[in-house]
Amino acid sequence: MGIVVILLGIYQLLNSRKYVHEIQKDGSKTTSHFVGYAVWSSFVVGILIIGMGMSILSMR
Repeated sequence: MGIVVILLGIYQLLNSRKYVHEIQKDGSKTTSHFVGYAVWSSFVVGILIIGMGMSILSMR
């Protein structure tokens, strides 16, 4: 179960990174100013999910 949770966290981080590159490439003046906060919080959530997976693995 812990490995699955870690993989979900990695998936979240990769999607966040993909979104950052997409914004850098296709962003314009109509892009919301709050998108940086959304991307930052998705990175934080990904890191928290990975931490939860590590704690699940260490609960033996």
